Amino acid sequence: MYRAKATHINIPQTEKTYYPLIRKVRQAARAQWVDPNKRPWRELISLLSFIDQSGGSGFQSWQIRFGLDRARDAQKIFSIWSGGLRVSSNAGEQYVSGTDDVVESNIWLESEALGQSWFEQLKQEMNGLDDLAKALYGRVLAYFKGLTVDGKNTAAQATNMFWQLCERDFQELVNSCDTTDETKKTRQQLRRKFAGYQHQSYDHFCPNETARQIDAWAQNRPNHYKYISQEAS
Repeated sequence: MYRAKATHINIPQTEKTYYPLIRKVRQAARAQWVDPNKRPWRELISLLSFIDQSGGSGFQSWQIRFGLDRARDAQKIFSIWSGGLRVSSNAGEQYVSGTDDVVESNIWLESEALGQSWFEQLKQEMNGLDDLAKALYGRVLAYFKGLTVDGKNTAAQATNMFWQLCERDFQELVNSCDTTDETKKTRQQLRRKFAGYQHQSYDHFCPNETARQIDAWAQNRPNHYKYISQEAS
């Protein structure tokens, strides 16, 4: 069983009310369940999809959707918190098992920076991270396939490590999605760092000690030249 995620906008000296994340599936509202392998910061684009003037869709938090303007008027900087607990269920009893966990993220936003161009840039950067993660998963799978070993679990672990490494720099990425030359330079530096995290995760789970391992490692190590050289505009 899964507990639904909840969110709130953190404005100093105001009462905090937590609202569930919901989405419409065939016109029916459904809660967003907690996934311990996907921390809430990775869903910031969905949380703020209403900013997209082209008509974005995603999981909705009504407090964020209707409270964002108030937050921008009241504070120069504020945060969005999202989190939840996954629990197991058996014979009507709920409990936390070894595979269950609490997840939460708190992202700070600058009121002046928020807007369509900021959102589009953040979406572009997140799409780039998603591409790195997917490529990493495929490359780890291919590495173990070359060794005639099932690598699905290891590929998932490598991808999870990649996202954990990226999380430490996500706040800086959020702060660097406006249109100044300085933030553009910061984004380019972050891209090199994120690409390094991809290699770090690959190398951690794909040994290169024996001759067969070295051959598989060299053939499948991710090439992120296009990602690094792409201009973050």
